[in-house]
Amino acid sequence: IYKGNTFATATLIGSKLGGFTSITETIGGNFTYWVLGIDSAGNLGLPGQLTTLVASPPNYILHSDIFSTFSGTKVNAVISFTGVAMPIDIASTYAQHFINNSWTTPQAQINAGFPIYAEPTLANGYYEEVIDYGSTLTSTNVTVSPTINVISGSPTFQVMISSSNVSATGPWTDNPNTSAIYLTNFRWIKVRVTVTSPDQVSLILMSSLETKLSVSLKNDGGNVTVNASDTGGTRIYFNEPFVGVNSITLTPQGSSTPVTPMYDFEAGAFPTYFMAYLFNSTTGARVTGVVSWSAKGY
Repeated sequence: IYKGNTFATATLIGSKLGGFTSITETIGGNFTYWVLGIDSAGNLGLPGQLTTLVASPPNYILHSDIFSTFSGTKVNAVISFTGVAMPIDIASTYAQHFINNSWTTPQAQINAGFPIYAEPTLANGYYEEVIDYGSTLTSTNVTVSPTINVISGSPTFQVMISSSNVSATGPWTDNPNTSAIYLTNFRWIKVRVTVTSPDQVSLILMSSLETKLSVSLKNDGGNVTVNASDTGGTRIYFNEPFVGVNSITLTPQGSSTPVTPMYDFEAGAFPTYFMAYLFNSTTGARVTGVVSWSAKGY
Protein backbone atom coordinates (compact mmCIF):
# COMPACT_ATOMS: atom_id res chain seq x y z
CA ILE A 1 0.00 0.00 0.00
CA TYR A 2 1.44 3.36 -1.05
CA LYS A 3 0.44 7.01 -0.50
CA GLY A 4 1.29 9.94 -2.79
CA ASN A 5 0.06 12.11 -5.64
CA THR A 6 1.67 9.79 -8.22
CA PHE A 7 2.72 6.19 -7.89
CA ALA A 8 6.27 7.04 -8.95
CA THR A 9 6.67 9.38 -5.97
CA ALA A 10 4.38 7.54 -3.54
CA THR A 11 5.66 6.29 -0.17
CA LEU A 12 5.26 2.70 0.94
CA ILE A 13 3.10 2.74 4.09
CA GLY A 14 2.64 -1.01 4.63
CA SER A 15 1.71 -4.40 3.25
CA LYS A 16 -1.26 -6.63 4.03
CA LEU A 17 -1.70 -10.38 3.68
CA GLY A 18 -5.48 -10.13 3.60
CA GLY A 19 -8.43 -8.18 2.32
CA PHE A 20 -8.67 -5.38 4.86
CA THR A 21 -6.47 -3.00 6.81
CA SER A 22 -6.83 0.28 8.71
CA ILE A 23 -4.62 3.37 8.42
CA THR A 24 -4.77 6.41 10.71
CA GLU A 25 -3.76 9.84 9.47
CA THR A 26 -2.62 12.50 11.94
CA ILE A 27 -4.39 15.33 10.08
CA GLY A 28 -7.42 15.52 7.81
CA GLY A 29 -7.30 16.27 4.09
CA ASN A 30 -7.38 14.74 0.62
CA PHE A 31 -5.03 11.78 0.27
CA THR A 32 -4.28 9.50 -2.67
CA TYR A 33 -3.63 5.82 -1.93
CA TRP A 34 -2.28 3.12 -4.20
CA VAL A 35 -2.71 -0.64 -3.81
CA LEU A 36 -1.00 -3.31 -5.86
CA GLY A 37 -1.01 -7.06 -5.52
CA ILE A 38 1.97 -9.40 -5.29
CA ASP A 39 1.64 -13.00 -6.44
CA SER A 40 3.33 -16.03 -4.91
CA ALA A 41 6.31 -15.60 -7.25
CA GLY A 42 6.88 -12.00 -6.10
CA ASN A 43 5.56 -10.38 -9.28
CA LEU A 44 3.95 -6.97 -8.82
CA GLY A 45 0.58 -6.19 -10.35
CA LEU A 46 -0.64 -2.85 -11.68
CA PRO A 47 -1.40 -0.32 -8.92
CA GLY A 48 -4.97 0.80 -8.29
CA GLN A 49 -5.59 4.42 -7.23
CA LEU A 50 -8.08 6.06 -4.86
CA THR A 51 -8.22 9.72 -3.78
CA THR A 52 -10.41 10.37 -0.76
CA LEU A 53 -11.15 12.99 1.87
CA VAL A 54 -9.98 11.83 5.30
CA ALA A 55 -11.40 13.39 8.45
CA SER A 56 -9.12 14.56 11.25
CA PRO A 57 -8.70 11.95 14.01
CA PRO A 58 -10.97 12.54 17.02
CA ASN A 59 -9.50 14.05 20.18
CA TYR A 60 -6.11 14.57 18.56
CA ILE A 61 -4.25 17.82 17.87
CA LEU A 62 -1.18 17.89 15.64
CA HIS A 63 0.73 21.04 16.57
CA SER A 64 3.60 20.51 14.15
CA ASP A 65 5.10 17.88 11.86
CA ILE A 66 8.61 18.93 10.83
CA PHE A 67 10.91 17.18 8.36
CA SER A 68 14.51 18.27 8.77
CA THR A 69 16.41 20.00 5.98
CA PHE A 70 19.64 18.97 7.77
CA SER A 71 20.76 22.57 8.24
CA GLY A 72 21.65 22.01 11.90
CA THR A 73 24.92 21.24 13.65
CA LYS A 74 26.97 18.32 12.31
CA VAL A 75 29.87 16.83 14.29
CA ASN A 76 31.86 14.09 12.55
CA ALA A 77 29.03 14.10 10.04
CA VAL A 78 28.54 15.40 6.53
CA ILE A 79 25.67 16.00 4.12
CA SER A 80 25.57 13.40 1.38
CA PHE A 81 23.32 13.33 -1.67
CA THR A 82 20.47 11.74 0.28
CA GLY A 83 21.03 12.62 3.94
CA VAL A 84 23.65 12.84 6.68
CA ALA A 85 26.51 10.31 6.83
CA MET A 86 28.30 9.69 10.15
CA PRO A 87 30.54 9.17 12.03
CA ILE A 88 33.29 10.18 9.63
CA ASP A 89 36.44 12.29 9.60
CA ILE A 90 35.59 15.60 7.93
CA ALA A 91 38.71 17.47 9.10
CA SER A 92 41.24 15.71 6.85
CA THR A 93 41.73 16.71 3.24
CA TYR A 94 41.75 14.17 0.42
CA ALA A 95 45.55 14.00 0.52
CA GLN A 96 45.67 13.79 4.32
CA HIS A 97 43.17 10.96 4.26
CA PHE A 98 45.66 8.75 2.41
CA ILE A 99 48.83 10.11 4.09
CA ASN A 100 47.45 9.66 7.62
CA ASN A 101 46.62 6.03 6.87
CA SER A 102 49.84 5.27 4.97
CA TRP A 103 48.01 4.53 1.75
CA THR A 104 49.35 5.57 -1.62
CA THR A 105 46.31 4.70 -3.73
CA PRO A 106 42.59 4.06 -3.34
CA GLN A 107 43.29 0.40 -4.11
CA ALA A 108 45.62 0.30 -1.11
CA GLN A 109 42.72 1.47 1.06
CA ILE A 110 40.51 -1.29 -0.36
CA ASN A 111 43.22 -3.87 0.21
CA ALA A 112 43.44 -2.74 3.83
CA GLY A 113 39.80 -3.68 4.36
CA PHE A 114 38.20 -0.25 3.92
CA PRO A 115 36.28 -0.33 0.61
CA ILE A 116 34.34 2.89 1.33
CA TYR A 117 36.21 6.18 1.02
CA ALA A 118 34.73 7.53 4.32
CA GLU A 119 36.42 4.68 6.20
CA PRO A 120 38.06 4.31 8.62
CA THR A 121 35.15 5.77 10.56
CA LEU A 122 35.44 7.56 13.89
CA ALA A 123 34.15 6.45 17.29
CA ASN A 124 31.07 8.67 17.21
CA GLY A 125 29.33 11.61 15.57
CA TYR A 126 26.03 13.44 15.80
CA TYR A 127 23.53 15.66 14.07
CA GLU A 128 21.65 18.28 16.12
CA GLU A 129 19.04 20.92 15.40
CA VAL A 130 16.87 23.34 17.39
CA ILE A 131 13.18 23.82 16.62
CA ASP A 132 11.32 26.97 17.69
CA TYR A 133 7.57 26.40 17.93
CA GLY A 134 6.98 30.14 18.25
CA SER A 135 4.97 30.10 21.48
CA THR A 136 4.93 28.16 24.74
CA LEU A 137 3.23 24.77 24.63
CA THR A 138 1.66 23.78 27.95
CA SER A 139 1.98 20.07 27.27
CA THR A 140 2.75 18.08 24.13
CA ASN A 141 3.92 14.68 22.99
CA VAL A 142 7.20 14.99 21.09
CA THR A 143 8.10 12.12 18.76
CA VAL A 144 11.38 12.03 16.81
CA SER A 145 11.63 9.53 13.95
CA PRO A 146 14.99 9.30 12.16
CA THR A 147 15.28 7.08 9.10
CA ILE A 148 18.58 5.26 9.56
CA ASN A 149 20.25 3.20 6.84
CA VAL A 150 23.29 1.14 7.83
CA ILE A 151 25.90 1.49 5.11
CA SER A 152 28.43 -0.86 6.68
CA GLY A 153 29.38 -2.50 9.95
CA SER A 154 27.25 -2.47 13.10
CA PRO A 155 26.76 1.13 14.22
CA THR A 156 24.25 2.08 16.92
CA PHE A 157 22.37 5.34 17.39
CA GLN A 158 20.51 7.18 20.13
CA VAL A 159 18.09 10.10 20.12
CA MET A 160 18.13 12.82 22.77
CA ILE A 161 15.26 15.31 23.08
CA SER A 162 15.90 18.52 25.04
CA SER A 163 13.49 21.35 25.86
CA SER A 164 13.68 24.98 26.94
CA ASN A 165 11.23 27.78 27.61
CA VAL A 166 13.98 30.41 27.95
CA SER A 167 15.79 30.74 24.61
CA ALA A 168 17.05 28.90 21.54
CA THR A 169 20.38 28.41 23.31
CA GLY A 170 18.97 27.02 26.54
CA PRO A 171 19.33 26.28 29.35
CA TRP A 172 18.11 22.86 28.30
CA THR A 173 16.37 20.01 30.07
CA ASP A 174 17.89 16.90 28.47
CA ASN A 175 16.08 13.61 27.98
CA PRO A 176 18.74 11.17 26.71
CA ASN A 177 18.10 7.91 24.90
CA THR A 178 14.47 8.61 24.06
CA SER A 179 12.65 9.20 20.79
CA ALA A 180 9.22 9.93 22.28
CA ILE A 181 8.39 11.93 25.39
CA TYR A 182 5.62 14.01 26.97
CA LEU A 183 6.91 17.54 27.66
CA THR A 184 5.37 20.50 29.47
CA ASN A 185 5.92 24.27 29.31
CA PHE A 186 8.41 24.64 26.47
CA ARG A 187 8.88 26.64 23.29
CA TRP A 188 12.18 25.28 21.95
CA ILE A 189 13.20 21.67 21.49
CA LYS A 190 16.62 20.39 20.58
CA VAL A 191 16.95 17.06 18.79
CA ARG A 192 20.27 15.21 18.66
CA VAL A 193 20.91 11.92 16.88
CA THR A 194 24.21 10.38 17.99
CA VAL A 195 25.86 7.49 16.15
CA THR A 196 28.42 5.24 17.82
CA SER A 197 30.79 3.03 15.82
CA PRO A 198 32.20 -0.10 17.53
CA ASP A 199 34.94 -0.34 14.89
CA GLN A 200 36.39 1.60 11.98
CA VAL A 201 34.01 0.34 9.31
CA SER A 202 30.61 1.15 10.86
CA LEU A 203 28.80 3.88 8.97
CA ILE A 204 25.20 5.08 8.75
CA LEU A 205 23.22 7.37 6.49
CA MET A 206 20.30 9.27 8.08
CA SER A 207 18.05 9.97 5.11
CA SER A 208 15.26 11.76 6.98
CA LEU A 209 14.44 13.16 10.42
CA GLU A 210 10.83 13.82 11.40
CA THR A 211 9.84 15.65 14.58
CA LYS A 212 6.16 15.56 15.47
CA LEU A 213 4.46 17.62 18.20
CA SER A 214 0.99 16.38 19.08
CA VAL A 215 -1.44 15.97 21.96
CA SER A 216 -4.30 13.55 22.61
CA LEU A 217 -7.37 15.05 24.23
CA LYS A 218 -9.46 13.31 26.90
CA ASN A 219 -13.02 13.86 28.09
CA ASP A 220 -14.46 14.16 31.58
CA GLY A 221 -17.95 14.85 32.91
CA GLY A 222 -20.72 14.07 35.33
CA ASN A 223 -23.86 15.36 37.06
CA VAL A 224 -23.82 17.61 40.13
CA THR A 225 -26.16 19.75 42.20
CA VAL A 226 -25.25 23.42 42.00
CA ASN A 227 -26.34 25.18 45.22
CA ALA A 228 -27.33 28.83 45.32
CA SER A 229 -26.03 29.02 48.90
CA ASP A 230 -22.45 28.06 47.98
CA THR A 231 -20.33 31.17 48.43
CA GLY A 232 -18.36 31.83 45.26
CA GLY A 233 -20.18 29.03 43.43
CA THR A 234 -20.27 25.24 43.70
CA ARG A 235 -16.86 23.65 43.39
CA ILE A 236 -16.79 20.78 40.89
CA TYR A 237 -13.72 18.55 40.85
CA PHE A 238 -12.43 16.89 37.71
CA ASN A 239 -12.36 13.11 37.68
CA GLU A 240 -9.48 13.04 35.19
CA PRO A 241 -5.98 14.32 35.96
CA PHE A 242 -5.66 17.17 33.44
CA VAL A 243 -2.53 19.05 32.51
CA GLY A 244 -4.68 21.68 30.83
CA VAL A 245 -8.38 22.12 30.00
CA ASN A 246 -9.58 23.35 26.60
CA SER A 247 -13.34 23.65 27.20
CA ILE A 248 -16.06 23.25 29.83
CA THR A 249 -19.79 22.82 29.05
CA LEU A 250 -22.70 23.04 31.53
CA THR A 251 -26.26 21.84 30.76
CA PRO A 252 -29.17 22.33 33.22
CA GLN A 253 -31.20 19.21 34.00
CA GLY A 254 -34.90 18.90 34.95
CA SER A 255 -35.64 22.57 35.61
CA SER A 256 -39.25 23.77 35.18
CA THR A 257 -38.14 27.40 34.86
CA PRO A 258 -35.55 28.79 32.44
CA VAL A 259 -32.11 28.84 34.06
CA THR A 260 -28.71 29.91 32.81
CA PRO A 261 -25.56 28.03 33.88
CA MET A 262 -22.20 29.76 34.22
CA TYR A 263 -18.78 28.66 35.37
CA ASP A 264 -15.63 30.28 36.70
CA PHE A 265 -12.35 28.62 35.78
CA GLU A 266 -8.79 29.84 36.22
CA ALA A 267 -6.87 28.36 33.30
CA GLY A 268 -3.46 27.04 34.19
CA ALA A 269 -1.37 23.91 34.41
CA PHE A 270 -2.73 20.86 36.28
CA PRO A 271 -6.21 22.21 37.18
CA THR A 272 -8.32 20.15 39.59
CA TYR A 273 -11.68 21.98 39.72
CA PHE A 274 -13.93 24.78 38.47
CA MET A 275 -16.79 26.76 40.04
CA ALA A 276 -20.38 26.50 38.75
CA TYR A 277 -23.46 28.74 39.16
CA LEU A 278 -27.14 28.64 38.15
CA PHE A 279 -29.17 31.80 37.58
CA ASN A 280 -32.86 32.33 36.98
CA SER A 281 -32.96 33.48 33.35
CA THR A 282 -35.72 36.03 34.11
CA THR A 283 -34.75 37.54 37.47
CA GLY A 284 -31.01 36.87 37.42
CA ALA A 285 -31.13 35.45 40.96
CA ARG A 286 -29.00 32.45 41.83
CA VAL A 287 -30.95 29.19 42.06
CA THR A 288 -30.26 25.59 43.02
CA GLY A 289 -30.47 22.83 40.44
CA VAL A 290 -28.80 19.87 38.79
CA VAL A 291 -26.45 20.33 35.86
CA SER A 292 -24.55 17.92 33.71
CA TRP A 293 -21.02 19.04 32.90
CA SER A 294 -18.36 18.01 30.46
CA ALA A 295 -14.73 19.05 30.11
CA LYS A 296 -12.16 18.41 27.40
CA GLY A 297 -8.45 18.72 27.95
CA TYR A 298 -5.12 16.94 27.90
